[in-house]
Amino acid sequence: MVEKEDTINAAVKSLGTGPAAQEAYHDLLQPAFQELGPSLRVAARLITIVLKPLSGIVWSYNKLEEWLVPNLAKKLDGLSEDEIQTPSATVAGPIMLQLPFVQDEPDLRELHANLLATSMTRQRAELAHPAYAYVIQQMSSDEARILKRVWERYGDSFSREFYLKESSVGFRPEESVDAAFKLLCQEAEVVALEHRGAYLDNLLRLKLLEEYSESESKYVPETSDDNGVYGPTVQNNYHRTIAFTNLGTNFINACVKPAAAANE
Repeated sequence: MVEKEDTINAAVKSLGTGPAAQEAYHDLLQPAFQELGPSLRVAARLITIVLKPLSGIVWSYNKLEEWLVPNLAKKLDGLSEDEIQTPSATVAGPIMLQLPFVQDEPDLRELHANLLATSMTRQRAELAHPAYAYVIQQMSSDEARILKRVWERYGDSFSREFYLKESSVGFRPEESVDAAFKLLCQEAEVVALEHRGAYLDNLLRLKLLEEYSESESKYVPETSDDNGVYGPTVQNNYHRTIAFTNLGTNFINACVKPAAAANE
């Protein structure tokens, strides 16, 4: 009994007397907590305290509707009733489940909303692949900003004009793939620029981007100049390129491209 009182008193001291504290007190009095040993009850108390702020993270449907309906109305503005359809449940379902967890991530929220708007547009619904909702779930806000910046820079020509490329011929570090991607991240105003390598790896992993390389060997015969004679040699060159996949191109059109631009 003394141990139980000590645990509750410690929670009182940590949480104070607000609503979160009252909920924590209730949790700590549950049989499941009381069945734990003394040391585990201390751990459970700490876990309850640090997790309590997450209790309000999930939007209610009313809260979700309050944000989503006006957003979609703007995206579908200008379309006739015949051009708007009920979205496929295979697309809309995962989106509705995920949106509450990105309430504080506007860049990811916008990708979800764009995808939902695409699935509701009769002429563009085929672009809304069910996999895209799960792709967004595996992206960071910084990665969403990077993709948005690609669209802003290249527009509809992004799939032809966007590429990161380097070559060993006349290689200069400032022209490398890494340098080009760093510049893109800076333009996108990513929060954690130091993680740009991981961002590129993830976009490749998600198959939105692909990397391919070419190498060639060239025989160089004996040459000479004022400095001397140089024997024959083999020169090895490589070319490294990163570009959008077909999946990535469609993802940009379905989830990143502004609805206003898509509906023009």
